[in-house]
Amino acid sequence: ARAAPPGGGGDGEGGMMWLERALRRAVSSLPSPTRENVLLKAFAVVNMPLISYVNPTIESISDKSVAVRIAHTRRSTGHVGGNMYIGALVVGFDIAGGFLAYEKSVETPVTLIFKSLAVDFKRRTEGDVIFECHEGE
Repeated sequence: ARAAPPGGGGDGEGGMMWLERALRRAVSSLPSPTRENVLLKAFAVVNMPLISYVNPTIESISDKSVAVRIAHTRRSTGHVGGNMYIGALVVGFDIAGGFLAYEKSVETPVTLIFKSLAVDFKRRTEGDVIFECHEGE
């Protein structure tokens, strides 16, 4: 038999929403972006291990924008020429595009699913990459 979450969990909450709410309360006193980095890392470990593998960091966040850094490390580097692997780049796109919606979905849970991805690479990635999204309206 599974143990019920605090509060009984019988209020219709799906999955681990009760845990996420408890974590949000616990980190609410931390400064931004430290608070968001803790939430991102917890979300990644529980729901998407690939995100935690490349270890992204939220550099800055506001109501309208977010900047996410993925360090150029062995984990994010591809096999050709030492530039960042496309899978790590897509993780950065995913977080930058989805984190603002994730933050706004505290009261009303939202499931984000990307339908398509169109990318124009301007140059090789030879260092850390910062992904920015300014669509948080």
